[in-house]
Amino acid sequence: MSEPTRPVPPFSPGLAVWFAMLGSVVFYAGVVFFVGSARVEGPVLPWWPFAVAAIVCAWLAFLFHRGIGERSRSERRAAEAASPLVDPVLIRVWALDEAVGVIGLVAALFGGGISVFVPFGVAALALLFLHRPR
Repeated sequence: MSEPTRPVPPFSPGLAVWFAMLGSVVFYAGVVFFVGSARVEGPVLPWWPFAVAAIVCAWLAFLFHRGIGERSRSERRAAEAASPLVDPVLIRVWALDEAVGVIGLVAALFGGGISVFVPFGVAALALLFLHRPR
């Protein structure tokens, strides 16, 4: 006997959340572009502590995403039954992906400018594309 399937909504809530995360990283780039030119004079913080924090976030995102693939079929069904719209683990993965962009925003606003934000923003967008909803 086959199992009943859930109807698929015309626009997935998970896809909406994912697009919001993508849009926020683009918004951060705009903030850095327009506000970053009005930097406060003073000492500029080094970029490497921010890079370390971003690498840790990306690593955690990959660990969480890998855990999604390793769950058994029954565990996936239980997660879908508990949260039928979006997998909570996937939300955490996307939040960690976006955190890379937020870290770049903070690094840029603390004196780095747009040139410091660009690698963080590109990395955040790449991570979000790697972890896109399927």
